[in-house]
Amino acid sequence: MELPWENGPDRIEQLLASRNDASELLSFYGSLLVFQKSFFDLLEETHLVGALAIDLPVLSKYFETFLDCVAGSGSTLLRSQAQEMTRWEREKQQALLNAYWLNAEIPGGNFFPKVFLQPYAAFLVHHRTTIKDRTSATQGCPSCGAPPQLAFLQTPPSTLGGGAGSEGASRYLLCSLCFTEWQINRILCPNCGESKPDKLPYYQSEQLPLVRVEACDSCKHYLKGIDRTKDGRAVPLVDELATPALDVWAYENGYEKIELNLAGI
Repeated sequence: MELPWENGPDRIEQLLASRNDASELLSFYGSLLVFQKSFFDLLEETHLVGALAIDLPVLSKYFETFLDCVAGSGSTLLRSQAQEMTRWEREKQQALLNAYWLNAEIPGGNFFPKVFLQPYAAFLVHHRTTIKDRTSATQGCPSCGAPPQLAFLQTPPSTLGGGAGSEGASRYLLCSLCFTEWQINRILCPNCGESKPDKLPYYQSEQLPLVRVEACDSCKHYLKGIDRTKDGRAVPLVDELATPALDVWAYENGYEKIELNLAGI
């Protein structure tokens, strides 16, 4: 399991040198990764049982630090929302986090609870602590039940250096919450299980050779796929976020994303 704050900051710097269209998104994500790494490291000093209802009083002490991070580097809307949340009672803040964890519909989107709880979920999985109180999404993550954020192609370790390229690569899904990676068939919709090739179109721009839209005409959903065989420096969550033009294409062609990224697209 590769945590995004391990190689994400370096990848952001690489992309900022060439991708002006996503510079604000990438810079903001860089600041979030700083917080997430710090939060993940702080959890080493706590005792967590894997049930949010029990762990929440410990976690919520760091929520205002997270809000300060967003208020200092987020978009105008996110800064305003973060400043409003700092005035909430602790119980209301905890209710927001608990609602997301239990897959409840959250007015205004799930950016705040999702970003804050990702390090917690990743910490539990990293330390092999069973997550006890989440319900699984259809075709969801085997560790926490959350939907996949994206797919990526990667050459299996046993064939590294063999020159197989993307044709010999395995396809993986990346969890949108705990960052677990799990292998999946190359020709399969992660949302509905469709496996007919003629129902699974994809779109790729010549200007963005590492990333493509992987769509399904049966359920009309999509996610983005990152081909790490073409550039081993790619960090899936960063490269996915850096290609909003592909999401625009997908929406214009009638597809809905399986899981929105941290930019809400």
